[in-house]
Amino acid sequence: MVVSLAAYVYASIRTPEHEFQAWFAFVLFFADAAVANAIVPSPPLV
Repeated sequence: MVVSLAAYVYASIRTPEHEFQAWFAFVLFFADAAVANAIVPSPPLV
């Protein structure tokens, strides 16, 4: 998750506008978490 978020931050710095879109980072975080959970499912909390 940290690597994908760091890649997005780097890409946003490299754009001409230098805009960091927080909503996209939020979506990216949850998408990465969903992929990680599909690969290694976490045990139920209850």
